[in-house]
Amino acid sequence: MATRERSSWGVVVHHPSRRADVAQTYERLAQRLGRERPGYVLWCLDTPMDAPLAHAAKAPAGCEISVVPLLLAPGKHYAEDARGLADALAAARPDVTVRLRSPLLEDESFLTSWLERL
Repeated sequence: MATRERSSWGVVVHHPSRRADVAQTYERLAQRLGRERPGYVLWCLDTPMDAPLAHAAKAPAGCEISVVPLLLAPGKHYAEDARGLADALAAARPDVTVRLRSPLLEDESFLTSWLERL
Protein backbone atom coordinates (compact mmCIF):
# COMPACT_ATOMS: atom_id res chain seq x y z
CA MET A 1 0.00 0.00 0.00
CA ALA A 2 1.44 3.38 -1.01
CA THR A 3 2.00 5.83 1.79
CA ARG A 4 0.86 9.40 1.47
CA GLU A 5 3.49 12.05 2.09
CA ARG A 6 2.62 13.98 5.20
CA SER A 7 2.56 17.71 5.61
CA SER A 8 4.49 19.07 8.59
CA TRP A 9 1.99 21.90 9.10
CA GLY A 10 -1.76 21.79 9.35
CA VAL A 11 -5.04 22.63 10.96
CA VAL A 12 -7.47 19.93 12.07
CA VAL A 13 -11.03 21.29 11.80
CA HIS A 14 -13.74 19.97 14.12
CA HIS A 15 -17.40 20.51 15.04
CA PRO A 16 -18.29 22.56 18.10
CA SER A 17 -19.98 21.02 21.11
CA ARG A 18 -21.29 22.32 24.42
CA ARG A 19 -20.80 18.95 26.13
CA ALA A 20 -17.95 18.77 28.62
CA ASP A 21 -17.02 15.19 27.66
CA VAL A 22 -16.67 16.20 24.01
CA ALA A 23 -14.54 19.20 24.97
CA GLN A 24 -12.29 16.87 26.98
CA THR A 25 -11.93 14.56 23.99
CA TYR A 26 -10.86 17.46 21.77
CA GLU A 27 -8.46 18.67 24.47
CA ARG A 28 -6.83 15.23 24.56
CA LEU A 29 -6.53 15.33 20.78
CA ALA A 30 -4.99 18.82 20.92
CA GLN A 31 -2.43 17.60 23.48
CA ARG A 32 -1.58 14.56 21.38
CA LEU A 33 -1.20 16.70 18.27
CA GLY A 34 1.16 18.94 20.22
CA ARG A 35 3.30 15.95 21.19
CA GLU A 36 3.22 13.91 18.00
CA ARG A 37 2.58 16.48 15.26
CA PRO A 38 3.69 19.86 16.66
CA GLY A 39 3.13 21.58 13.32
CA TYR A 40 -0.61 20.92 13.63
CA VAL A 41 -3.27 22.74 15.63
CA LEU A 42 -6.89 21.91 16.37
CA TRP A 43 -9.52 24.47 15.33
CA CYS A 44 -13.20 24.49 16.25
CA LEU A 45 -15.12 25.78 13.25
CA ASP A 46 -17.35 28.09 15.32
CA THR A 47 -14.41 30.16 16.59
CA PRO A 48 -12.55 32.99 14.85
CA MET A 49 -9.79 32.02 12.43
CA ASP A 50 -7.21 34.00 14.41
CA ALA A 51 -5.48 30.97 15.97
CA PRO A 52 -5.00 28.94 12.78
CA LEU A 53 -3.92 32.06 10.88
CA ALA A 54 -1.38 32.91 13.59
CA HIS A 55 -0.15 29.31 13.53
CA ALA A 56 0.21 29.41 9.74
CA ALA A 57 2.26 32.60 10.01
CA LYS A 58 5.00 30.50 11.67
CA ALA A 59 5.20 27.96 8.82
CA PRO A 60 8.29 28.16 6.63
CA ALA A 61 7.94 29.56 3.11
CA GLY A 62 7.42 26.89 0.48
CA CYS A 63 5.88 24.33 2.82
CA GLU A 64 2.46 22.70 2.56
CA ILE A 65 -0.24 23.47 5.10
CA SER A 66 -2.99 20.86 5.26
CA VAL A 67 -6.52 21.64 6.34
CA VAL A 68 -7.69 18.32 7.76
CA PRO A 69 -11.44 18.10 8.37
CA LEU A 70 -12.44 15.92 11.29
CA LEU A 71 -15.80 15.73 9.54
CA LEU A 72 -17.53 12.66 8.14
CA ALA A 73 -18.88 13.88 4.81
CA PRO A 74 -18.58 16.87 2.47
CA GLY A 75 -21.53 18.80 3.91
CA LYS A 76 -22.03 22.45 4.81
CA HIS A 77 -19.17 22.63 7.33
CA TYR A 78 -16.76 21.15 4.81
CA ALA A 79 -17.93 23.31 1.92
CA GLU A 80 -18.13 26.55 3.87
CA ASP A 81 -16.00 26.38 7.01
CA ALA A 82 -13.11 24.09 6.11
CA ARG A 83 -12.89 25.51 2.57
CA GLY A 84 -13.20 29.04 3.98
CA LEU A 85 -10.28 28.38 6.30
CA ALA A 86 -8.22 26.95 3.42
CA ASP A 87 -8.98 30.04 1.34
CA ALA A 88 -8.09 32.38 4.23
CA LEU A 89 -4.81 30.55 4.82
CA ALA A 90 -3.93 30.70 1.12
CA ALA A 91 -4.69 34.43 1.01
CA ALA A 92 -2.63 35.08 4.14
CA ARG A 93 0.28 32.90 3.00
CA PRO A 94 0.71 33.03 -0.79
CA ASP A 95 4.22 31.63 -0.28
CA VAL A 96 2.94 28.21 0.87
CA THR A 97 0.71 25.52 -0.63
CA VAL A 98 -2.58 25.06 1.21
CA ARG A 99 -4.33 21.74 0.68
CA LEU A 100 -7.85 20.96 1.83
CA ARG A 101 -7.97 17.25 2.57
CA SER A 102 -11.00 15.03 2.07
CA PRO A 103 -13.61 14.44 4.74
CA LEU A 104 -13.21 11.13 6.57
CA LEU A 105 -15.68 9.04 4.56
CA GLU A 106 -13.91 10.03 1.33
CA ASP A 107 -10.46 9.11 2.64
CA GLU A 108 -9.53 5.56 1.59
CA SER A 109 -6.97 5.06 4.34
CA PHE A 110 -9.53 6.08 6.99
CA LEU A 111 -12.16 3.76 5.50
CA THR A 112 -9.74 0.85 5.32
CA SER A 113 -8.70 1.33 8.93
CA TRP A 114 -12.28 1.72 10.11
CA LEU A 115 -13.52 -1.36 8.22
CA GLU A 116 -10.68 -3.45 9.66
CA ARG A 117 -11.91 -2.59 13.15
CA LEU A 118 -15.50 -3.75 12.56
